[in-house]
Amino acid sequence: MIRSILIILFCLVSVTFVWNNVSQNSRKIYDKGNSRYLSSMVKKGDILSYILANATLEPIKRVDIGAQVNGQITKIHVSEGQNVVAGQILVEIDPKLQENEVEIVESQYQSSLAQRNITKIKYDQLKIEVNRQENLFKEGAGVFRELEQVRSDYHQVMSQLRIDDLSINQLKGELDTAKAQLSYTRIRAPIDGKVLGLLMSEGQTIVSSQTSPVIMVLANTDMMKANVAISEFDMSKIEIGKQVILINQDITTSLTAIRIVPDDYLADSNSQKMNTIGQVIFYNASFLIPNNRNELFTSMTLPVKIVIDKVENVVIAPKESIHIGKQGEFFVEVLNNGNSLKKKVVLGLSDLDNVEIISGLELGETVIVSKVNG
Repeated sequence: MIRSILIILFCLVSVTFVWNNVSQNSRKIYDKGNSRYLSSMVKKGDILSYILANATLEPIKRVDIGAQVNGQITKIHVSEGQNVVAGQILVEIDPKLQENEVEIVESQYQSSLAQRNITKIKYDQLKIEVNRQENLFKEGAGVFRELEQVRSDYHQVMSQLRIDDLSINQLKGELDTAKAQLSYTRIRAPIDGKVLGLLMSEGQTIVSSQTSPVIMVLANTDMMKANVAISEFDMSKIEIGKQVILINQDITTSLTAIRIVPDDYLADSNSQKMNTIGQVIFYNASFLIPNNRNELFTSMTLPVKIVIDKVENVVIAPKESIHIGKQGEFFVEVLNNGNSLKKKVVLGLSDLDNVEIISGLELGETVIVSKVNG
């Protein structure tokens, strides 16, 4: 019972609208015997069928600005609502820890380079001595034990040279990392955008190894994404490319994306178990809106119409004038020389007030809308 009521309510949300409807002024009172009727002339108009919904805005590009190093925030260079450009310094963190690390690793790196130079000198000397001893041995003037010793020393120094090279490469990587960590103490804007909000203040200490702190939120608001919740009863009526009209904004656009599963399902694959009686499932559709005049803001809601179908310059009659016969056929009562005449009609698109007449009525004919008391 609850689900049936919800279905009726959500179906009512899928309303329609007529742009050039038959006005109340075109309706007239018609007397027939002791009865009075309200009549209306058949005219042409445009009928628009749409889903009425609220769209929630968000920037199409958003970045949470965090810290990659530990330290105290010494300076925040921007304020909320300020426009920034990519590369602009946003925040400075006390660099003492990182500067000390760079100095320590730099010292170790330079020491390792010096040690390699010493090893290289020994290597070159022993290489010459090995060649000299080998030549003496070939000439019969050398001592084999001395040759073996110098060869052993040579290979040891050659191994040490390789170790020195590995140490230098490791320290070079550590130095690059230390310098990168130092550069992270000056946080720069990754994109052009606007500061949506500051979540931390000067003087606060950041421990990035424990959490992923967000200092501020930056977004490009030149183009906004509008998210619309679509009920399960309306999902079959929409598709990408359907026209969207922003009420009171003089903006017309179209749907760019439709998520065919609920958001909860993506967060939890077991969420389909929540589809119990009495609950209505919503899906997300979205479209883009240029924010050229900077009048659209994050989380703002806008009433919109998602156009389902429309017809233009067609024959229309008041919906109240349509009756259903015993065989399920549609008919209207037409005034003809003071008498009423039943006419079968074929209907097309309808809205809450009017219906498209595909055949059965001509322009200018007068139909009985309803009986008037008194």
